[in-house]
Amino acid sequence: MRCTALSDPAALWLLCRSGYGLESNVVSRSVIAAFGAGLIVTTSALVAQSAAASASAPATGVAAFAAGQPGPTNTGVPAGVQLTVHVGDVTVTKAGTVLSGLDIHGTVSIQAANVTIKNSIIRGGAAPTHNHCILMATDSRVSNFLIQDSELYPTNVNVYQNDFCGSHFTANRINSHAGVDTADINGSNATIENSWLHSATRYAIDPNKGGGASHSDAIQVTAGSGIRIVNDTITGANNSAIQITQDAGAVGNIQITGNWMSGGSCSVHVNDKPKSGLTGLTMTSNVFTRNQTIPRCAMLVTTRIGYTASGNRWTDGTSARVIVYG
Repeated sequence: MRCTALSDPAALWLLCRSGYGLESNVVSRSVIAAFGAGLIVTTSALVAQSAAASASAPATGVAAFAAGQPGPTNTGVPAGVQLTVHVGDVTVTKAGTVLSGLDIHGTVSIQAANVTIKNSIIRGGAAPTHNHCILMATDSRVSNFLIQDSELYPTNVNVYQNDFCGSHFTANRINSHAGVDTADINGSNATIENSWLHSATRYAIDPNKGGGASHSDAIQVTAGSGIRIVNDTITGANNSAIQITQDAGAVGNIQITGNWMSGGSCSVHVNDKPKSGLTGLTMTSNVFTRNQTIPRCAMLVTTRIGYTASGNRWTDGTSARVIVYG
């Protein structure tokens, strides 16, 4: 939900969260019929969402939002949209399906081309026992998937839970938060724009890290080309705002432009491991808050990265430079 009544980001967020419990208190038993074949639900019951599930205000990582900056007033479900609550997982297998105005208490899996999700919130289901995303666009049949004006907020967060993973998608004006990673890109042709990714969850003990602490990233890229991260607010992750490796395949042609970023050891970290070399990285006109655990480390890349960088600055207007290592 978007709210515009308050100027303070934390108070605004709290108002939005409490509003969800009121506006989404709608029961419908016709969701399956409304969307037809290709929408598969594992639980057919549809129930009202209680306001008691509302979350308290998380830290945003920014003191205030600049004019036009993505945040609580211009991402997520627009104010005034009435949501129909659906309980259960949703698997979309019909090309061209449009899901709109839903409050989904379950995982959503996209397995078709040209699917759209808009004006909706996805909360996930039970706490997972293995690595999991509440929205998955990882199937080979996915192309031209669009999610816009929607929120990703896993209700049952644990060490295995991420918000969104996939490729061949555009995410526009989304509010994604609370998972260990708020977005994982593992393939080509992915765009995240005009969105607010924030408040990732970190665990002191993470079995994925050999019992060490979680490496939470707002956006993690592990494979793909034709990736655009443009005009987003990206905050609240302990490892990096944007982490790029080649752990799942070759990476290239990535545009990181016009974002507001903060936090992490370094806000942007690009490492070509386990391959050697990565080209086509562009980092331009981004704004960084000085709160990295490595002082003044806005952007960190290995020596084998082919990149261009210009117009990047700190919030005080001074130039933010790339640090090269290795």
